[in-house]
Amino acid sequence: FSHALMIDEKKGEIRFDNWYAYINKGDWQKRLLNLRKDLMPAFQDAMMNRDLSSFPVELAERVADFCKQAPITLRGCEPCKRSIDEEVTGPARNHLSIFEWPEDLGVDDEEDDDEQ
Repeated sequence: FSHALMIDEKKGEIRFDNWYAYINKGDWQKRLLNLRKDLMPAFQDAMMNRDLSSFPVELAERVADFCKQAPITLRGCEPCKRSIDEEVTGPARNHLSIFEWPEDLGVDDEEDDDEQ
């Protein structure tokens, strides 16, 4: 659920938000990025609709299958002063996975009136 994620397959490195680590190479990297691309908007929709039952069953199964694999080993995990989305510029941003969560402004006044 990080805001920004970037994997350098050649170097075996991962950056997520303000963290950096070395990782083992493997096809899990592409699966993770594809899963993230589908997961984040679907989870946001379910949360915004305040209805977790609307979360797609097929996607929940994909998440479960991904989580059942061997754990992802992070070696040399270190905090970074700046987030990866602040550091990466130019063409390298094409390799950056970012998900912008909308600001939660709280419960709408009209919804409060309807409940009373």
